[in-house]
Amino acid sequence: MKLKLLCILICCYATIKAQNSSPNCNVTLQNNTIFEAHPESLEEYRLFNEFSKEYKVNSSNKSAAAAYVIPVVFHVYGTSHSGQSVSYAKIETALAKLNDDFQGLNADYNTVDPMFTSIRSTLDIEFKLAKIDPNGGCSTGVIFHDVMSGFGNGGGYDALIQSDAWDNYKYMNVYIQNDLYDDANLYNSGVAWYPNTWMSDNNLSRVVYNGAYIHGNTNDEFASILSHEFGHWLNLKHTFDGGCSGTDEVADTPSEDGNHTLGCSAGTNCTGDYVNYENYMGYNGASGCYKMFTQGQITRMTAALTHATRQPLWQAANLIATGVDDAASSSAVTSNISGLQEEDANDGSFTTTATVTVSGTTFVNSSGSLVNGVDYNLSLPAGLSATVTLLSNTEAQISFTGNATNHEVVNNAAGGITFLNPAITGGTGTLNCTGVYWNFKYYDAYGIFYVDNADITVNSGATWQWFAIEADADDYSFGAFVDGGDLKLETYTKAIISEGATRNITYLGTNEPVDGTRNFVAGGAYPDLHNLRDASYTTWDGQTGYIGFEYAINGRTCYGWFHIAVTADGSEYTITDYAYNTEPNATIYTPTINTGSAFSDISEFYEADINDGSFTTVSTISLLGTTFTASSGILTSSVDYTVSFPTGLNAVVTLTSTTEAQLSLTGTAAAHEVANNTTGNITFLDSAITGGVATLSAATIAYDVKFYDAYGIFYVDNADMTVNSGAIWQWFAIEPDADDSSFGVFVDGGDLKLETYTKAIISEGATRNITYLGYNEPVDGTRNFVAGAAYPDLHNLRDASYTVWDGQEGYIGFEYAINGRTCYGWFHIVVSADGSEYSLLDYAYNTEPTATIYTPSNLSVGDDMYNVNEFSVYPNPFYNEFKIVNNSTGNAKISVVIFNSLGQQVFGNNYSGFDKTITISNLEIAKGVYFVKILSGNKTVSVKQLVRK
Repeated sequence: MKLKLLCILICCYATIKAQNSSPNCNVTLQNNTIFEAHPESLEEYRLFNEFSKEYKVNSSNKSAAAAYVIPVVFHVYGTSHSGQSVSYAKIETALAKLNDDFQGLNADYNTVDPMFTSIRSTLDIEFKLAKIDPNGGCSTGVIFHDVMSGFGNGGGYDALIQSDAWDNYKYMNVYIQNDLYDDANLYNSGVAWYPNTWMSDNNLSRVVYNGAYIHGNTNDEFASILSHEFGHWLNLKHTFDGGCSGTDEVADTPSEDGNHTLGCSAGTNCTGDYVNYENYMGYNGASGCYKMFTQGQITRMTAALTHATRQPLWQAANLIATGVDDAASSSAVTSNISGLQEEDANDGSFTTTATVTVSGTTFVNSSGSLVNGVDYNLSLPAGLSATVTLLSNTEAQISFTGNATNHEVVNNAAGGITFLNPAITGGTGTLNCTGVYWNFKYYDAYGIFYVDNADITVNSGATWQWFAIEADADDYSFGAFVDGGDLKLETYTKAIISEGATRNITYLGTNEPVDGTRNFVAGGAYPDLHNLRDASYTTWDGQTGYIGFEYAINGRTCYGWFHIAVTADGSEYTITDYAYNTEPNATIYTPTINTGSAFSDISEFYEADINDGSFTTVSTISLLGTTFTASSGILTSSVDYTVSFPTGLNAVVTLTSTTEAQLSLTGTAAAHEVANNTTGNITFLDSAITGGVATLSAATIAYDVKFYDAYGIFYVDNADMTVNSGAIWQWFAIEPDADDSSFGVFVDGGDLKLETYTKAIISEGATRNITYLGYNEPVDGTRNFVAGAAYPDLHNLRDASYTVWDGQEGYIGFEYAINGRTCYGWFHIVVSADGSEYSLLDYAYNTEPTATIYTPSNLSVGDDMYNVNEFSVYPNPFYNEFKIVNNSTGNAKISVVIFNSLGQQVFGNNYSGFDKTITISNLEIAKGVYFVKILSGNKTVSVKQLVRK
C-alpha cells in the first residue's frame, strides 16, 4: 500500500486551492521528511553547513573552475499541464532563461534596487541538456513519459522515481509534473532537495517542477521559480527560512519572516531591515521582480559544487560522457520517443514505432531498408527484433517485431540501435554519438486482485480518511468523507457508477458487472464529490453493497469495486474490502454473495496461437470470505477438485496463497476446430476449502472453451465496389470472423478515402496517405501501419497533394484482429487516371495471427488469378499433400506449375486423362506462400495462392 505524508492526508480533501500568487515550495517539509527517515543525512547536512561557512570565510583563498557545466535531463510526465503545453522547445527556452538568471544576463539584472546592487553577484555556471544517455545512446535531454504525479513527496514514490532516473552522479534530474504531491492540487510550483549522499546513491536526487509554470506558460518572473528550485539543489535555503529568528545560512541576506505583503515594493521587515524582495530565493519576486542572488548565496552555491554528490557532474570526463563538452560534435542521432510500453495484449509485443533523425549529417540513402549487421546493430530484449526503413536522408522509422521472451515489470530494460559506417555519409566518426536507446516497459500478467483492507470508517466524529488502492495506478488516491453530515467519496475526479448525470453513487448488488457498459460519471473538485448519502438520496441507508470504480494504468481504463456498509440512519459508512482488474477495459464482477465465493479473472479459454489444441491462458481463481486449506503447492485431481474439459486437456491447479490459485490447461485437445467450441468447468471438493465447499455459494466455476479453425489465406472475389462524385459511399465487411469487419469506400469533397473504423493501413510515414503496394509485396508487422481515425481524419488514397495512385492498379495492406490478435490482408484497388474514382475489386486475408500475406505475384496478371471456380485446391494451408479438383467438364490435359513468392519455379508436371482430382504430395519445399498455376495448352486457366505449413 502506498503511503502519503500525514499533513497531506489531513488537508488535501478540504479545498482545491486557487492559483497561487506566490510560489508554493515545500522544500523544508520535504527535506525534513528525508532527514527524519535517514538521520545520517541530517548529520551530513549539518556538517556540510559548517564546511560551507568555512568555505565562505576562505573562499578568496580557493581556486574555482572558470565555469561550471552541469548535464541535465528533464523527465516530462504528460504534455499538457493545466491546459498549457510542455514541449522540448519550451524546456530548451526555460533552461536558457535559467542560465541567464544565474549568470546575471536576465534583462532586469541592471535594475536591481540600489539598496542591494553592492551585494548582487552571479555564478559562472551553465546547465546543459544531456546529449548522451546512460547507455551511451544519443539523447535530446528531454524524456517524455505518461502522466504521473507525486514525485514532490519526500517518500512513497521512490521506486517510480528510480525507474526513470538517470545516474545521479552523472546527470542532474528534473521531473516535470502537473500534480507534484498527488493530491489533486495543480497549483504547487516546485520543490527540490539539498545535496544528500543517500539520495544520490539511490538515484533520488531531484528537482520537481510544475510544467504549467515554465517559460511560455506563465510570465517570465513567475517562471523564474525554476531558478529558485535550482538554487535549492545547490544548497540555498529560503531567504525567510525560520522567520525573523531563523537563518538561511547566508550572512548578506537580510532577515525576513515571509509573512509580509510587500510584493515587489521596497520595505522593511523584522528588525527594520530592508527586505531583499528581488532575491530568487524569496517569494516576493514571483510577483514580477525576480532579479538577483547575493554574493553570499553565490559562495554557498560554489561550496555546494564541491559536495560529493555535485562535484562529479561538472568534471571534464563526465561532460564528454554526457555529450555536453564544448568539443562535442553537433552531429547526432535522436529519437522522437524515449520509451515503449508493451501492448495491451500483454504478450511482450510493441507496435509503437520510433522515428530516428540524424542532424549535422545524412544517411547515405534516402529510401529503402537498412540491413542489420551491415548498416546497424541491435541490442534489444530477447525475443525482439527491429526493421529500419528510411523515410528520407535524415529520417528513419524503426519498427519492433517479435515478442519479448520475458515481459514482467521486473524485466523493464533498455534496448537500442547503433548505426554503422555504411549507413552514415562520411561514416559514424562524424557523429557525437552513434545510436539511440529506448526504455522497454512491460506489464505484469493481468489479473483480478482482492484486498481485505483494514476497515475504513467515517462518521461525524471521524470525518475523513484518505486511502489508496494497491493497483499500480496512474492515480490510486481515494478518500472516505463525511461533509456536513452527508456521506461522500473523494475520487480525485476518477469516475464512479452513478445515477444518471448526477454523482449519486449507484448501489450494486452481487454478481453485477463493472465495465464500460455501466453509467460512469467523473468526479469533481470539492465540494462536487461523489455522493453516497444526503437528505435527497437515501438508497444506501442500512445497506451493504458495492461501488463500481474506474482507474487507469498508463492511461488505460481499468475497473474495480469497493465493498461498502452504511448505517441504518445514514450517518456512517465503512469500506471493508475491494477488488480490481488490471486488464484494460475488462469486466470485473461483484462477488456472487457477500462472503464465501470463488471467482475467476477470466471466463474464456482461447486456444493458443499455435493452433494445435493447446492453451497458454491461465485463470487466476480468488476466494472471497473463505480460504484454501493450504497456501502453496499443487492440488490433487479427484481429491481437491474435479474438472470437465475437452478430451486431451488436463487441468493443473497451483496455489499461490490461501486465497488464490492458478488454473492452467496442459496437453492438446483432440478436436480443435470452431465447431468444437464447448464449455468446461472446475468444481472444488471439501478437502480444498477451509470448512468445506459448504462455505462457498458455488463450488463450480465455468468457462467457455474456444478454438480456431485451421489458419489459412483466403481470397474473396467480391462484387466490384466503385465510388465517385455520383456515388460517394459504400460500406462493406470483410469475411473473416473479425473483431471489427467494417470498412467503407468513400469520396469526400473529391478526395478518395478509405474508412477503416480506426483499423491500421500501410501508410506513408506518420501520415494516413495509403502506400501503393505492387505485386509480391509482404503485408505484415514489418510494414509501416498507421491507425485510422474518426472522420474527417480517414486514410487518404488520393487528394491534391497525394497523387501516387492516379491511373494505378495496386494493393492496399490492411490490419484486422481476431480476438485481439493482429492479422493481415490486402485490398485490390483501381484508381482512375484523373483520380476522381476508385474501385475495390477483390481482397485476401490471412487468419494466422501476425503471419505474412503477400500481394499476388506478377505471374497472375490479367484474369488468371480470378478464374476461381474452374479448379479448387485443398486443403489450404497444407502440410504434406494437397489436391487439385477439376470443377469443369473440359481440361482433360493440364499442366501444374508451382512458384514461390519470389516467382521461382519449385514444381512442374503434366497431367492427362484425369477425371476430377489429382494429388500432389512429398513436395520438398519450405513453409510459406506459393502460387499454383494451372495451364491448359498455352493458356493459364487458374492461379491459386497456397500456403505450406
